[in-house]
Amino acid sequence: MNSLFTTIRAQGNLHNWRMLRASGEEVRAIDLALPNRLKLSLDGFAGTSIDLHPDENLAVILEPEPVCPALFSVHGERFTIGFAPLRQVQNQLLELGVQRGIRQIGETSGPIKAVLENLWRLWEQRCRSRALECVQNEHRFDREGADFFDAIESRIRNLFSPDYLEIAPLNSTVYWPDRPDGWSWIFATKPEFQWPVPLAPDYESMLLHKGKPELVSTLDERVMSLPPANQGSGLRCGLFVPLTHRGQRFGVIKLLFARDAFVSMSEESALPTVQHGLSLIFDRTAQHLRTQRMAMVDGLTNLFNHRFF
Repeated sequence: MNSLFTTIRAQGNLHNWRMLRASGEEVRAIDLALPNRLKLSLDGFAGTSIDLHPDENLAVILEPEPVCPALFSVHGERFTIGFAPLRQVQNQLLELGVQRGIRQIGETSGPIKAVLENLWRLWEQRCRSRALECVQNEHRFDREGADFFDAIESRIRNLFSPDYLEIAPLNSTVYWPDRPDGWSWIFATKPEFQWPVPLAPDYESMLLHKGKPELVSTLDERVMSLPPANQGSGLRCGLFVPLTHRGQRFGVIKLLFARDAFVSMSEESALPTVQHGLSLIFDRTAQHLRTQRMAMVDGLTNLFNHRFF
Protein backbone atom coordinates (compact mmCIF):
# COMPACT_ATOMS: atom_id res chain seq x y z
CA MET A 1 0.00 0.00 0.00
CA ASN A 2 1.17 3.50 -0.82
CA SER A 3 1.35 6.29 1.73
CA LEU A 4 -0.25 9.60 0.84
CA PHE A 5 1.97 11.36 3.38
CA THR A 6 5.07 10.03 1.61
CA THR A 7 3.72 11.37 -1.69
CA ILE A 8 3.03 14.79 -0.18
CA ARG A 9 6.55 14.84 1.33
CA ALA A 10 8.10 13.97 -2.04
CA GLN A 11 6.27 16.95 -3.55
CA GLY A 12 7.73 19.25 -0.88
CA ASN A 13 4.31 20.19 0.50
CA LEU A 14 4.44 18.58 3.92
CA HIS A 15 5.14 21.87 5.74
CA ASN A 16 1.42 22.69 5.73
CA TRP A 17 0.51 19.54 7.65
CA ARG A 18 0.71 18.78 11.37
CA MET A 19 1.41 15.12 12.02
CA LEU A 20 0.60 12.89 14.98
CA ARG A 21 0.13 9.23 15.92
CA ALA A 22 -3.03 8.05 17.64
CA SER A 23 -4.67 4.88 18.93
CA GLY A 24 -7.96 3.50 17.69
CA GLU A 25 -9.79 4.90 20.70
CA GLU A 26 -8.31 8.35 20.06
CA VAL A 27 -9.28 8.18 16.39
CA ARG A 28 -12.85 7.43 17.40
CA ALA A 29 -12.76 10.44 19.72
CA ILE A 30 -12.34 12.68 16.69
CA ASP A 31 -15.89 11.74 15.68
CA LEU A 32 -15.45 12.34 11.99
CA ALA A 33 -19.06 11.39 11.25
CA LEU A 34 -20.41 14.94 11.52
CA PRO A 35 -23.15 16.37 9.26
CA ASN A 36 -20.80 18.54 7.16
CA ARG A 37 -18.16 15.86 6.70
CA LEU A 38 -16.91 14.99 3.20
CA LYS A 39 -15.17 11.60 3.27
CA LEU A 40 -13.04 10.88 0.20
CA SER A 41 -10.60 8.23 -0.99
CA LEU A 42 -7.96 8.12 -3.72
CA ASP A 43 -7.10 5.42 -6.23
CA GLY A 44 -3.79 3.77 -5.38
CA PHE A 45 -3.96 4.71 -1.68
CA ALA A 46 -5.89 1.86 -0.12
CA GLY A 47 -6.37 2.28 3.59
CA THR A 48 -5.99 6.07 3.40
CA SER A 49 -9.00 8.27 4.08
CA ILE A 50 -9.39 12.00 3.51
CA ASP A 51 -11.93 13.96 5.52
CA LEU A 52 -12.79 17.53 4.67
CA HIS A 53 -14.50 19.89 7.09
CA PRO A 54 -15.26 23.09 5.18
CA ASP A 55 -16.99 24.77 8.13
CA GLU A 56 -13.78 24.50 10.19
CA ASN A 57 -11.39 25.10 7.26
CA LEU A 58 -9.88 21.69 7.97
CA ALA A 59 -8.51 18.78 5.93
CA VAL A 60 -7.69 15.52 7.70
CA ILE A 61 -5.76 12.52 6.35
CA LEU A 62 -5.84 9.23 8.23
CA GLU A 63 -3.56 6.24 7.51
CA PRO A 64 -2.91 3.00 9.42
CA GLU A 65 0.58 2.78 10.94
CA PRO A 66 2.01 0.04 8.64
CA VAL A 67 1.37 2.28 5.62
CA CYS A 68 3.24 5.17 7.23
CA PRO A 69 5.59 3.61 9.85
CA ALA A 70 6.78 5.74 12.75
CA LEU A 71 10.39 6.39 13.78
CA PHE A 72 9.72 5.76 17.48
CA SER A 73 8.29 2.45 18.65
CA VAL A 74 4.51 2.64 18.72
CA HIS A 75 2.63 1.68 21.88
CA GLY A 76 -0.91 1.42 20.60
CA GLU A 77 -0.67 4.41 18.24
CA ARG A 78 -1.69 2.47 15.14
CA PHE A 79 -2.83 5.43 13.05
CA THR A 80 -1.08 8.41 11.49
CA ILE A 81 -3.11 11.59 11.32
CA GLY A 82 -2.25 14.76 9.42
CA PHE A 83 -4.37 17.89 9.49
CA ALA A 84 -4.01 21.25 7.77
CA PRO A 85 -6.03 24.35 6.86
CA LEU A 86 -8.22 23.33 3.94
CA ARG A 87 -7.74 26.66 2.19
CA GLN A 88 -3.94 26.13 2.10
CA VAL A 89 -3.96 22.53 0.88
CA GLN A 90 -6.97 22.52 -1.44
CA ASN A 91 -4.76 22.83 -4.54
CA GLN A 92 -2.50 20.04 -3.27
CA LEU A 93 -5.49 17.74 -2.92
CA LEU A 94 -6.68 18.63 -6.42
CA GLU A 95 -3.26 17.71 -7.81
CA LEU A 96 -3.43 14.39 -5.99
CA GLY A 97 -6.76 13.55 -7.59
CA VAL A 98 -9.35 14.87 -5.14
CA GLN A 99 -11.86 16.17 -7.65
CA ARG A 100 -14.58 17.31 -5.32
CA GLY A 101 -14.50 21.07 -5.16
CA ILE A 102 -15.36 23.12 -2.06
CA ARG A 103 -17.35 26.24 -2.82
CA GLN A 104 -17.44 27.78 0.65
CA ILE A 105 -14.84 27.41 3.37
CA GLY A 106 -15.49 28.74 6.85
CA GLU A 107 -13.04 30.11 9.40
CA THR A 108 -14.64 28.98 12.65
CA SER A 109 -12.80 26.63 14.98
CA GLY A 110 -14.98 23.73 16.00
CA PRO A 111 -14.93 20.45 17.93
CA ILE A 112 -12.93 18.48 15.34
CA LYS A 113 -10.07 20.98 15.29
CA ALA A 114 -10.07 21.19 19.08
CA VAL A 115 -9.79 17.40 19.43
CA LEU A 116 -6.99 17.25 16.83
CA GLU A 117 -5.08 20.04 18.58
CA ASN A 118 -5.29 18.15 21.87
CA LEU A 119 -4.20 14.88 20.27
CA TRP A 120 -1.27 16.64 18.62
CA ARG A 121 -0.14 18.06 21.99
CA LEU A 122 -0.56 14.62 23.56
CA TRP A 123 1.64 13.02 20.87
CA GLU A 124 4.25 15.73 21.35
CA GLN A 125 4.35 15.04 25.09
CA ARG A 126 4.59 11.30 24.47
CA CYS A 127 7.61 11.78 22.21
CA ARG A 128 9.35 13.97 24.79
CA SER A 129 8.63 11.59 27.66
CA ARG A 130 9.85 8.56 25.70
CA ALA A 131 13.03 10.36 24.74
CA LEU A 132 13.63 11.32 28.39
CA GLU A 133 12.85 7.78 29.53
CA CYS A 134 15.50 6.50 27.12
CA VAL A 135 18.26 8.62 28.65
CA GLN A 136 17.13 9.16 32.25
CA ASN A 137 16.59 5.59 33.41
CA GLU A 138 18.81 4.51 36.28
CA HIS A 139 22.32 4.19 34.92
CA ARG A 140 25.38 2.95 36.80
CA PHE A 141 28.53 4.72 35.69
CA ASP A 142 30.68 1.84 36.97
CA ARG A 143 29.41 -0.44 34.20
CA GLU A 144 31.95 -1.48 31.62
CA GLY A 145 32.34 -4.09 28.93
CA ALA A 146 29.29 -6.07 27.86
CA ASP A 147 27.16 -4.72 30.76
CA PHE A 148 27.66 -1.13 29.60
CA PHE A 149 26.89 -1.72 25.92
CA ASP A 150 23.97 -4.04 26.66
CA ALA A 151 22.35 -1.32 28.79
CA ILE A 152 22.75 1.24 25.99
CA GLU A 153 21.38 -1.23 23.44
CA SER A 154 18.26 -1.89 25.53
CA ARG A 155 17.51 1.82 25.83
CA ILE A 156 17.81 2.42 22.09
CA ARG A 157 15.87 -0.67 21.04
CA ASN A 158 12.99 0.24 23.36
CA LEU A 159 12.70 3.67 21.76
CA PHE A 160 13.37 2.98 18.07
CA SER A 161 13.02 -0.79 17.39
CA PRO A 162 15.78 -0.72 14.74
CA ASP A 163 16.55 -3.65 12.46
CA TYR A 164 20.26 -2.92 12.82
CA LEU A 165 22.04 -1.14 15.66
CA GLU A 166 25.75 -0.40 15.89
CA ILE A 167 27.37 1.42 18.79
CA ALA A 168 30.76 2.53 17.48
CA PRO A 169 32.93 4.28 20.12
CA LEU A 170 36.00 6.12 18.89
CA ASN A 171 38.02 4.71 21.80
CA SER A 172 36.55 1.34 22.69
CA THR A 173 39.23 0.52 25.31
CA VAL A 174 37.79 3.18 27.63
CA TYR A 175 34.55 1.21 27.98
CA TRP A 176 35.88 -2.31 27.33
CA PRO A 177 39.65 -2.58 28.00
CA ASP A 178 40.41 -5.64 25.87
CA ARG A 179 38.59 -4.44 22.74
CA PRO A 180 40.75 -3.36 19.75
CA ASP A 181 40.50 0.00 17.99
CA GLY A 182 37.67 0.08 15.50
CA TRP A 183 35.58 -2.41 17.47
CA SER A 184 31.82 -1.82 17.73
CA TRP A 185 28.83 -3.38 19.47
CA ILE A 186 26.24 -4.74 17.01
CA PHE A 187 22.63 -5.88 17.29
CA ALA A 188 20.70 -7.12 14.26
CA THR A 189 17.32 -8.72 13.72
CA LYS A 190 18.67 -10.95 10.92
CA PRO A 191 21.94 -12.89 10.65
CA GLU A 192 22.80 -11.19 7.35
CA PHE A 193 22.87 -7.82 9.13
CA GLN A 194 25.54 -8.94 11.66
CA TRP A 195 28.36 -6.95 10.09
CA PRO A 196 29.86 -3.53 10.85
CA VAL A 197 28.55 -0.71 8.68
CA PRO A 198 31.41 1.78 8.17
CA LEU A 199 30.37 5.33 7.40
CA ALA A 200 32.06 7.24 4.61
CA PRO A 201 34.98 9.16 6.21
CA ASP A 202 33.80 12.56 4.97
CA TYR A 203 30.25 11.93 6.14
CA GLU A 204 31.34 10.70 9.59
CA SER A 205 33.61 13.71 10.03
CA MET A 206 30.77 16.04 9.05
CA LEU A 207 28.36 14.25 11.40
CA LEU A 208 30.70 14.56 14.40
CA HIS A 209 31.46 18.18 13.54
CA LYS A 210 27.78 19.14 13.40
CA GLY A 211 26.96 17.13 16.52
CA LYS A 212 23.31 16.63 15.52
CA PRO A 213 21.33 13.45 14.75
CA GLU A 214 20.62 12.94 11.08
CA LEU A 215 17.96 10.81 9.40
CA VAL A 216 19.02 9.56 5.98
CA SER A 217 16.33 8.31 3.60
CA THR A 218 18.79 6.87 1.06
CA LEU A 219 21.77 4.74 2.09
CA ASP A 220 24.26 5.39 -0.69
CA GLU A 221 28.01 5.87 -1.17
CA ARG A 222 27.80 9.42 0.18
CA VAL A 223 26.81 8.03 3.58
CA MET A 224 28.44 4.59 3.75
CA SER A 225 31.66 3.08 2.49
CA LEU A 226 29.85 -0.22 1.86
CA PRO A 227 26.16 0.58 1.37
CA PRO A 228 24.02 -2.25 2.78
CA ALA A 229 20.81 -0.92 1.23
CA ASN A 230 20.91 -3.05 -1.89
CA GLN A 231 18.28 -5.33 -3.36
CA GLY A 232 19.12 -8.15 -0.97
CA SER A 233 19.46 -6.45 2.41
CA GLY A 234 16.07 -4.77 2.70
CA LEU A 235 17.46 -1.91 4.80
CA ARG A 236 15.89 1.32 3.59
CA CYS A 237 16.88 4.26 5.78
CA GLY A 238 19.07 5.14 8.73
CA LEU A 239 19.41 7.39 11.76
CA PHE A 240 22.92 8.37 12.83
CA VAL A 241 23.48 9.85 16.28
CA PRO A 242 26.88 11.49 16.95
CA LEU A 243 28.09 11.20 20.54
CA THR A 244 29.64 14.58 21.35
CA HIS A 245 29.74 16.65 24.53
CA ARG A 246 31.55 19.94 25.18
CA GLY A 247 33.82 19.53 22.20
CA GLN A 248 34.70 15.90 22.96
CA ARG A 249 33.83 13.15 20.50
CA PHE A 250 32.94 9.69 21.79
CA GLY A 251 31.64 7.89 18.69
CA VAL A 252 28.54 7.33 16.57
CA ILE A 253 25.39 5.27 17.07
CA LYS A 254 24.01 3.89 13.80
CA LEU A 255 20.42 2.72 13.43
CA LEU A 256 19.17 1.18 10.20
CA PHE A 257 15.55 0.33 9.43
CA ALA A 258 13.87 -2.07 7.05
CA ARG A 259 10.83 0.23 7.17
CA ASP A 260 10.52 3.61 5.47
CA ALA A 261 10.31 5.53 8.73
CA PHE A 262 8.21 8.68 8.47
CA VAL A 263 9.38 11.21 11.04
CA SER A 264 6.83 13.55 12.55
CA MET A 265 7.89 16.97 13.79
CA SER A 266 7.35 15.82 17.38
CA GLU A 267 9.71 12.85 16.93
CA GLU A 268 12.31 15.03 15.22
CA SER A 269 12.23 17.63 18.00
CA ALA A 270 12.85 14.87 20.59
CA LEU A 271 16.00 13.53 18.87
CA PRO A 272 18.38 16.18 20.37
CA THR A 273 17.27 15.04 23.83
CA VAL A 274 18.25 11.47 22.97
CA GLN A 275 21.56 12.58 21.46
CA HIS A 276 22.51 14.78 24.41
CA GLY A 277 21.51 12.19 27.01
CA LEU A 278 23.45 9.34 25.39
CA SER A 279 26.50 11.56 24.89
CA LEU A 280 26.36 12.51 28.57
CA ILE A 281 26.25 8.84 29.57
CA PHE A 282 29.37 8.10 27.51
CA ASP A 283 31.14 11.15 28.94
CA ARG A 284 30.31 10.46 32.60
CA THR A 285 31.05 6.74 32.29
CA ALA A 286 34.46 7.46 30.70
CA GLN A 287 35.31 9.89 33.52
CA HIS A 288 34.23 7.43 36.22
CA LEU A 289 36.10 4.45 34.75
CA ARG A 290 39.23 6.51 34.15
CA THR A 291 39.23 7.77 37.74
CA GLN A 292 38.53 4.29 39.07
CA ARG A 293 41.47 2.80 37.16
CA MET A 294 43.80 5.60 38.24
CA ALA A 295 42.89 4.90 41.86
CA MET A 296 43.92 1.24 41.50
CA VAL A 297 47.39 1.94 40.03
CA ASP A 298 50.35 3.39 41.90
CA GLY A 299 51.46 6.57 40.17
CA LEU A 300 55.18 5.99 40.83
CA THR A 301 55.62 2.29 40.05
CA ASN A 302 52.63 1.85 37.70
CA LEU A 303 51.73 -1.32 39.61
CA PHE A 304 48.36 -2.25 41.07
CA ASN A 305 47.85 -1.04 44.64
CA HIS A 306 45.72 -2.45 47.46
CA ARG A 307 42.46 -1.20 45.90
CA PHE A 308 42.87 -3.67 43.07
CA PHE A 309 43.08 -6.70 45.37
